[in-house]
Amino acid sequence: MPKRHGNRQPRRVFRVSVRRIGLLGLAVILSVTVMTLIRGCHREPPDIGDCTRLEVHFIRGAIRYYIYTAERYRIFNEDERRLVKSFDTLTVTDPQLIKAFAHDIGQGTYKGRDWLDMEAGDSDAELNVACYRGSEQTASFTVNRGTIIADRKIFEYSLFKPDIGIFEPPEVKPLQTRRRCAGELGELHYWGLHNRRARLFPDPNRPYEYEDAVEGMRHMYVGYCSPYSWGRHNKRDRLYPDPNRWCDDTVEYLRSLYVGYSSPYDKSKYWGSDTHISRMFVYHSRKVSTAASDIRAKAATQKGLVWRSDYAMNPHCRKGSPRNMVLLFESKLGWNQHGGPELFTFDNHDPKGGCVLLNDGTVKFIRTEEELHQLRWK
Repeated sequence: MPKRHGNRQPRRVFRVSVRRIGLLGLAVILSVTVMTLIRGCHREPPDIGDCTRLEVHFIRGAIRYYIYTAERYRIFNEDERRLVKSFDTLTVTDPQLIKAFAHDIGQGTYKGRDWLDMEAGDSDAELNVACYRGSEQTASFTVNRGTIIADRKIFEYSLFKPDIGIFEPPEVKPLQTRRRCAGELGELHYWGLHNRRARLFPDPNRPYEYEDAVEGMRHMYVGYCSPYSWGRHNKRDRLYPDPNRWCDDTVEYLRSLYVGYSSPYDKSKYWGSDTHISRMFVYHSRKVSTAASDIRAKAATQKGLVWRSDYAMNPHCRKGSPRNMVLLFESKLGWNQHGGPELFTFDNHDPKGGCVLLNDGTVKFIRTEEELHQLRWK
């Protein structure tokens, strides 16, 4: 009598079921993988044109964004710093601003994947932007110096894009003007006055070396004797440019700076055009000179209609003068202006006041006549 194998049929059915479930699971995994790859291949920047609201968050705080150096931090009082801090997060609902920002975002060029997940923890990122249509969030990305990271994809932009300056609150604009003024004074001090014997790369025919102390740090410079070096006198006896033509001399000096590329003495690239140099003297939205046809031309030949300066020089200040003596200060618009507190103006800013540059490079913002006359002028 044959043996009965009653339990074999259920086992066979069980094996078939497991096989089918396994194949179905594999199909699901493959489908998810393919969909992920297809999604990852989308190389267009986020389309935020239909957004109705943007939440813009300054990752390191509005203070770090708008007042980004300790030097400039000193020209704002506590109330002004508190005001800036209140804008750590901005809500943007203006359709025109959103449209302009969406246009900028759409101009990005795909550069690759964010394999390191910098979007989640990039310490250099400036902004985090969340985009909403009604109450639904449709996109989010971080912005950092011409780059955005969206959904772990990196997009790069041309210079000054995307323009996040369009979100600047009206209350911050006057403070930004003051910050730019302080920055231009600092640049004039460093490049045009304090280190004017230095060259980025010197004339190889007459080199010499000397040390100079700037802000307590010693740097080795290589320069050459020029009409603006005034010989190798004691530091206390070295003068700044002639106050009667300090703007002209500073422009001519800055025109002589150049940057070497192929060799240290390559003069094919100058430090800055006339347009760049002229902007060091004015920080308002004024029309300044265009680049001269001959970059070595004396600035004095272009005075009058094109060269203007918002600053005047204190003729009593030498390089060896006390560190807290006034060197440059805000004045009415002019050129080669020099004098004392009688030339100072409070009218360039809102609220009223003006910047002064001290001999050690410190910039202060003066708000009252009393503060002005407490400064050291002689």
